[in-house]
Amino acid sequence: MHLKDIQVLLPCFDLDERVFTLCSVVQEKLQTELMHVSEQLNKLQTSQSLLQSFLTKGKVESTKS
Repeated sequence: MHLKDIQVLLPCFDLDERVFTLCSVVQEKLQTELMHVSEQLNKLQTSQSLLQSFLTKGKVESTKS
């Protein structure tokens, strides 16, 4: 694990109890990462639709929303 990642996670650890809780800093980072993953999935789904359209119909149909 990189030092910068440890620095972000450290406030979420209770070293006395040896417990990790989801603190606001990590929650924000995870929500941002989830947003990026969702954006990537949307792009991949668009690519899949374009490829499927081309393979089944021999042409690309618009996928504009």
